[in-house]
Amino acid sequence: MRNPNRKVYGLSVGAILPAVGFSLTWFCWLPIAAGALGAGMAATGGVLTPLRPYLTAASVALLGVAFYQAYKRKNTECAPGEGCALGENCRRQRVVLWLVAIVTAALLTVGEWSSWVIYWML
Repeated sequence: MRNPNRKVYGLSVGAILPAVGFSLTWFCWLPIAAGALGAGMAATGGVLTPLRPYLTAASVALLGVAFYQAYKRKNTECAPGEGCALGENCRRQRVVLWLVAIVTAALLTVGEWSSWVIYWML
């Protein structure tokens, strides 16, 4: 007498083997795709290089507006539980603003410090 589950087991193994084969080929072409993506991003960076002074000025101007909005004096009188009162939300926005400003400053000055980092990592 034959076991009816034996046929089902054979079918499941037959379905898993092509999936394993596909995933192995996917890992083979993954470095090539990453290289192509990197080359595409480098080409995009080359196209945007002439716009760097304008994009830098826009970044600094928008950060200035954000700091002005975050730290300007509020002239409204509010009760402690009202929506216009300063609270945790205002502090959280200021922390996020400072993090964005630090990341922006690091990205704007990457040409000055990146060679030093590469030198000390090798």
